[in-house]
Amino acid sequence: MTVSCLHVDFNEMLEPDLVLLSQTDQVVDQEGNIVQLYEGLFISLYSEDFDEQGNPDNLTAEG
Repeated sequence: MTVSCLHVDFNEMLEPDLVLLSQTDQVVDQEGNIVQLYEGLFISLYSEDFDEQGNPDNLTAEG
């Protein structure tokens, strides 16, 4: 099973466990593929972040 990886902004969460993915039923994943969103779809989320030294330390979630 291929899991799509989607970019989100975790600073704009609607609730502690709810993040806005798209205003439509489609979104472009990290590799540029169009993903059709539907209830029950398993996806991976990431938000770019950096540590104190400026090294990439991305935030991730799955569900």
